[in-house]
Amino acid sequence: MKYYRISALTFCLSVYSTLAMAQNVTIHKQDGVGHVYKVEKVDSVVYFPIGDAEQFPASEAENTTTLWDIIEGQANLSKFAAILKAASYYTGKEKAPTKLKLSQLLDGSVPFSVYAPNDAAISGDKFAELMALAQTDGWKLQQEFVFNHISPQESQNVGDGNVMMLNGKIIGINPSNLTSVNQECNNGKLYVASSMYTYTPNLEEYLLGSAPDCNSVREFLNGFGSSGKTFDAAQSIYFPSKDGKMQILDSIFTNQSPLKEPYLVYDDIMCIKGFGMDLADEKASYSMVMPTDQVWNNAQAKLTPLYRYANRYEDKLKGDEGLSLIVELPNPDSLSALSVGADIMVPLLGRTAEGQETILSNGVAYTSPEWPVPATEYKPDVEVDLTGKEFYCTSVSSYYKVGTGIAFWDMTQFPIEHITNQYGNVSNGNFYYLSSPTGTSNPRVEIKLIGEQGEQVMSGKYDVQVVMVPYWYRLISMPKNLREDTTVRYTYNDMGEVVKVDTITYYPDLYPDYAYYGGMVNSKEEDDSIFIADITKYAELLKDEHYVDSISAINKMSLTAQIRYCNNAGNGKDVTSKKTSVMEFDGTRVETITVMEDFEFPYSYKNLNNSYPTLILDGATKASTARNGFIYGLCIDKVILKSKEDGSVIDVTP
Repeated sequence: MKYYRISALTFCLSVYSTLAMAQNVTIHKQDGVGHVYKVEKVDSVVYFPIGDAEQFPASEAENTTTLWDIIEGQANLSKFAAILKAASYYTGKEKAPTKLKLSQLLDGSVPFSVYAPNDAAISGDKFAELMALAQTDGWKLQQEFVFNHISPQESQNVGDGNVMMLNGKIIGINPSNLTSVNQECNNGKLYVASSMYTYTPNLEEYLLGSAPDCNSVREFLNGFGSSGKTFDAAQSIYFPSKDGKMQILDSIFTNQSPLKEPYLVYDDIMCIKGFGMDLADEKASYSMVMPTDQVWNNAQAKLTPLYRYANRYEDKLKGDEGLSLIVELPNPDSLSALSVGADIMVPLLGRTAEGQETILSNGVAYTSPEWPVPATEYKPDVEVDLTGKEFYCTSVSSYYKVGTGIAFWDMTQFPIEHITNQYGNVSNGNFYYLSSPTGTSNPRVEIKLIGEQGEQVMSGKYDVQVVMVPYWYRLISMPKNLREDTTVRYTYNDMGEVVKVDTITYYPDLYPDYAYYGGMVNSKEEDDSIFIADITKYAELLKDEHYVDSISAINKMSLTAQIRYCNNAGNGKDVTSKKTSVMEFDGTRVETITVMEDFEFPYSYKNLNNSYPTLILDGATKASTARNGFIYGLCIDKVILKSKEDGSVIDVTP
C-alpha cells in the first residue's frame, strides 16, 4: 500500500466554499506529522478541502473519534444527524448531487467546527421541511441549512463573536446559546446550539433568486452571462501523482459576472459601466432598489431609443488629422440591449426607495414601484469646458485650436470676481480666446463633444448652446498685455484756464470712447485712475454701464456652427450638418447662445470608446462688419448639448 504526503494546502474561505468530488478513491487519515492519505480501494468518494499540515498538526496520541461519531451518538442531536444522513453532497461548481452524504463530510479527516442545533431548536414542521428538501432541493438544504452551521475553522474562538461558515455566511455566535462547547475529536470541534442560525441571502443571491416579481432582472443578468469561467487555483483540489508532482483532481472554475467589473470592454470598441463591486461580498454593506418586472419593462422601453447604434463609426483615436478609420460595430441591437440593461441596473446600487424593505446579509434591498433615476442621469446634458477639453482638429488648414502662443484666460484674480458677479461668471474661472494664427481672419475650431464627467451623446434631440464671453474679460484678465498709447491731458483751474499740459500714457483697449471722458479732467488726483492699468481701479470704472457698452461696441463677435456626426452612410464617414445662419454676440456680458435647436442625433455614442460627434465653430466677421465693431476672434467658455428629456422618473404606480 502506497502513501503520499500533502503539505501546505490551505482551505480557501469564499462565498461559496466548494467541496470537490473524485472517483475511485477512498481517503483515510494516517498517523504522523501533517496530513497523510492512502489510496485503499476503488470506490466513489469525495475529496474534501485539505487543512494545512502546520495549521493542524496531528496529536501525539491519535483520537479516533470523529465529529460524525459524536453527532450520531448524541441523543439530543438526532434531527441534525438524520438530516446529514439524508442530505446528498452537491458539487459547488455544478450544483449537481453525488452519491455521497453530508454525514461523510464530518467523518473524514478535514477539520471543521460544527454548531449543531439540538432537537429542541428544530421544530417538527421545520424538521419535516428540511427532510423534504433532501429529496426535492438538496442544494438549498446544503447551502442554507447544513453549511450554515459548519465552519472550516477548527480552532475558532467563539468569544470573537463572528464565524464564517462553509456557505460563506458570517454568523454571529452568542456563547450563551451554546449548551455544549469544544467537544474534541480528531477532525474538529463540536458545539451544540439551542437555536438554529438563520440563513440570510446576500444581495447577489437575492437578486438572482428570491427577489419578488423581478424575473426580468434575473433574465437580464443570466442572459448578460459571464465574462468567462476563470480557473480558481485556490479552490481547486490537488493530489500528488506517482512522480511526486502535484496533479489537479478537481479543477474549480468560477463564473466572473461582468457586472462585477467597473467597466466591460468589448473588442476595444465599447466600454459598458458595471457595478464595480461584488454583490456577494458578505463583508460589504449595500443598498439597492429592486425594480419589478413592470418597472423594468417600462424603463427598458424608455431607454432603448437612446441606445440606437449604427453599424459603423469613425474611430477618432485611430484617425490621423481627420482621416479617421472606420470601425464596424458587431450586432448593434445586441450591444444596445446590454447597454440598456446595464444602465437600468447599475444606477440602482447605492439607492434607497419607499417600498418593501428586505434585510440581507450584506445590506438592504428595496422593491420599488418606480425606476428612480432622473433624466439628468440617464440622458444628461453634455457640457464641454473648452479650457479643460481636447479639441479635435482636422487636416484642413483653416481649422485652428488655441494653444500655440495664446493660452486660456484666467479670471480668478482679485477683484475680478466682483466684475463677474455683475456681468456673468465663467466656469472654473477661465475661458478660451479662439483666433486664427494671423489674428486678421476668422478662426475655425472643431470641438470634441464629450462632457467633463465623461457624458456622451445619445440618440435623440439636443439644443446646442455656446457660452460666449465678452472680449473685455480678456483685457481685464491680463492687464500686462494691454496695448499702450499716449495722449495730451490739460488741467484747468476754476477760471477755466489751462494751468498744466501733460503727455500721458493710456490704454486704448480699455478706453475706446476717450471722447466720453472728454480728454480733459480736473486736477483731482483720483480722476487719474482712468489712465492707469490698475485692475482694482479699473474694476470701479466697470461699474459704469455706459463705459461697458462703449468697450463692448467695438469688440462684438459673430459665428456659425455645424455638427459632424454619424448617419450610418455607406462608407461610414461622418457627415456634416448644414451651416447655421450667422449669430451675433454684442459682447456686453456672459451669454448662452443657442446655435441649434432640437438637433437630432440619429445614432448613439454612449459607451463607445473612441467615437464621438464634433461641433465646428467658425468666426463670421467680414470686412464690412469689422468696420462696425466686430472682431476676428471668439471668446468661449463652454459648449452645452442640452438634453430634451423631461427629467421625470419612470413611474408605473397605478
